[in-house]
This record gives sequence, C-alpha cells and structure tokens, in this order.
Amino acid sequence: MAMIIGLGSHKGGVGKTTFSRAIALVGAAQNLSVHIADLDQEQQSAFEWSQRRIASGRKPDISVDVYSCPEQALQRADEFDLIVLDGPARAKAMALEIAQASDLFIQPTKGVIDDMAPAVRMFHELVKHGIPKKKMVFALHGVLAAKEIEDGLEYLGGAGYEVLKGAMYMQRGYGDAQNFGLTALETKWDTLNADAARVVAQVIRRLRTLVEDEAVGNDVHSNIQARAS
Repeated sequence: MAMIIGLGSHKGGVGKTTFSRAIALVGAAQNLSVHIADLDQEQQSAFEWSQRRIASGRKPDISVDVYSCPEQALQRADEFDLIVLDGPARAKAMALEIAQASDLFIQPTKGVIDDMAPAVRMFHELVKHGIPKKKMVFALHGVLAAKEIEDGLEYLGGAGYEVLKGAMYMQRGYGDAQNFGLTALETKWDTLNADAARVVAQVIRRLRTLVEDEAVGNDVHSNIQARAS
C-alpha cells in the first residue's frame, strides 16, 4: 500500500507542482516506486511536465497521470510505494479531500503576510474538519531573502504549525529546469539543487516517521482489542 503525500493551497503559483516533482524525484532516488496524481484536470501541469521529461530522456522516469479526485488516484495505491497528490489551486473542498487521504499534507507558501495569513486560515479550517496538526506542514517557496525565511518560521510556527527548515528561493534556474522536464533538484546550479534538496529530504523523513508511528499505534490498538476479547 502506497504512502500518500498531498499538496494543496489557497492560491495558485505557490510551488505545489514544483514540490510534487521534487518529492517524486527524491522518492525515486530512494528506490521507491513513485506516482504523481495530477488533480488539476484543467491545467494538467504535472502531466505535461512528465511528457517533457520523457522527451528529454531524463532518468529516473516519474509516473504521472491526471485524475478528477483523490479517490480515483488512490485506487492505484497497490501499484506504488509513494503517491504524491498534486492538488489544484483555489479548490477548498478538494484540499480537504486531499488532506483526508494523505499521510502528510504540505502547503507551500511565500514568507509574506499576504500569502501566509490565508494559508494559516486554510490549515485552521482543515483542523476544524478533523485533520491532525501533526499531518500538516508548511514549506516556504519563492522567497527572496533569508529574512523572509525567518519571518515565515516565526509567523507560521506562531500559528501552531510545523514549517520545513530552509526554503526554495525565487530563482529563474528552477523554472528553466522544469521547462525541460527536470525538477528543482536537477538545475544547472549546485546551490539551487542543494537548497531544494535540504527542504524536500525533510518531507520523506517526516512521512516515514508518521507512517511508522501510525503502524505502531495500530498494532498496539489491535493487541489491546485482542486481549479484551
């Protein structure tokens, strides 16, 4: 059964698909069979990117398909070790569905109040619908300076949510790489690759911890029920 990472946001252009591609690459580098579920049927950005990757001959191959909803994508959970649910922008109901289906839910955001305030409100809304805070994490993307990272950590952490350390800076190199089917870890610039790798590696580690803790919790619950019966 696949581990599930979901990405969603209150707005477009915050880095969901950039993170989805990078997460998939890191997973593949760890010998996981990975699939990106592109849930934006209108834009299909992840799927079109995958076609550029195939055309470029870049390895590893990253499987991508377009779906209408998370439930449809999860029907393929037995085929992969990791499924990344890349959600559409400005789709509040879809974000809740993705969060409910995910072992870990990531919301990328810039480190400015105009972006962070509605991002925090979205997480608050998910908590009201029963999504545990431990399953949700912010990722800073498109920042312009180290001070923006500091401000982001203070604001988002102060709201009660975890924030991945580091950030992907606003750099043309990331966009150039993705134009040719590459990821944020495969640019021409070692510093950009390192910045992205530091952030994304935390995602896989955090996911594994959550899944392992959930498995232990289920085992304990099962043992208690068995003894009670």
